[in-house]
Amino acid sequence: MKKTLLTIAVLALLGMGAAQAQKTTHFTLKVGGNIPTGSFAEATGDYSAGPINWGLSDKSKKGGAGLGINVGVQLKFDIPSVKGLGVIASVDGMYNSLSRDVKGYFDDKVDDLDGTTSEFAVTLPSYINIPIMVGLGYMYEPTHNLGIFAEAGLGVNIRIISKFEEYRYVPATNNEVINTTTYNTTGTFAYRIGAGIMLNKKFSIGLDYYGLGMAKADGTTYTEINGFEQSNPPKFKGGKITPSNLAIRFGISF
Repeated sequence: MKKTLLTIAVLALLGMGAAQAQKTTHFTLKVGGNIPTGSFAEATGDYSAGPINWGLSDKSKKGGAGLGINVGVQLKFDIPSVKGLGVIASVDGMYNSLSRDVKGYFDDKVDDLDGTTSEFAVTLPSYINIPIMVGLGYMYEPTHNLGIFAEAGLGVNIRIISKFEEYRYVPATNNEVINTTTYNTTGTFAYRIGAGIMLNKKFSIGLDYYGLGMAKADGTTYTEINGFEQSNPPKFKGGKITPSNLAIRFGISF
């Protein structure tokens, strides 16, 4: 990881140095939607141990992710010696909730259990991925107001999974039990490739594939009973989740 970060920093500095010689820098703000792909979009058929069985029953590699949104910023530093070619540095934030199938299962579970002999509710986890990358971008302009671009980048992805919580209250015994699972934040190697069009040297629409690296969904499970949290909560080893997204984005350049 340290070597990867060092390589990214060196490439970024080289790109900035090349840009300073020409003083040509492009800043782009992007926003759009995420479509999860591969195992990241799949959901296991057994949700009994959690939405995607992270190390609780079968160490599933399926992410159960649904559609999401993204926002990002990008700097492109032109390389004077090659027209249209530049070094790019980007930071993106990608959010994916769980899929409709997984949410539907828990909606049914809540309907079945809530209001019978107890009150029951769940807070489902979601994914936040933050890829930080450097790479190359090329712009071909067949006309003054139309550009066709292609980009590729390498870097690191910071993966965050929000908590999974089950709440149960039993009026007959006046017991309130909250089970909370938290997941470790991870950093992995990541890459992206993409292409798109630019209009009037300002507005763009693009399609990017993000491979965000494989990492275990390890974490800790906490149990709280009537306001008292257990001591030494158990840790667990989870399945390996591999986030990947197809991102459709609109951009505006300055």
